Amino acid sequence: MTPFQPWHVGTNSLPEVGGVNKSVTRHLTVGGAHHQELRFSSQWDAPDVHVARHIERPDITNSF
Repeated sequence: MTPFQPWHVGTNSLPEVGGVNKSVTRHLTVGGAHHQELRFSSQWDAPDVHVARHIERPDITNSF
């Protein structure tokens, strides 16, 4: 994570799973940007962005 990403501040202080029904998860993506895993893929995506997409894909697919 870059120190220039304003969203990285305090991220480690948040629980990995949270929310009212424990359905909100957080994933730290080294080399990624805020919500980059939700954007179109690119050849320049960091490996952690690919991992985040793999983790989140079932949740996104099952919500429709």
